Amino acid sequence: MKRNEKKIDNLEHAVLKIDDYIKYSSHTIDSVYIDVQNRLIEQFVKEEKYEMAELVKRNRQLVQATVLKEMKHRMEEAEKKLYEDFLNKEHNQKKGDTKEG
Repeated sequence: MKRNEKKIDNLEHAVLKIDDYIKYSSHTIDSVYIDVQNRLIEQFVKEEKYEMAELVKRNRQLVQATVLKEMKHRMEEAEKKLYEDFLNKEHNQKKGDTKEG
């Protein structure tokens, strides 16, 4: 592997790691935000501020729906990538078999 190819490979690896970190961080932030909303709902109920509790509850439901939709989208992307990798592996194995034969 040439020096420039190695640098490009290292850069691609770093970008993928940063992307994974951003995804993980966004899920953590969303989880904390939802937890805070749950506590806020409980506090409003204790204070008998039911209208405010209902507003926060609706907002929490929207956040949860958005997070679940995003997670589903990421899962579908991961499944596509796994399938593509599987097909590439099968294709490469068939190529190797024909070269040997």
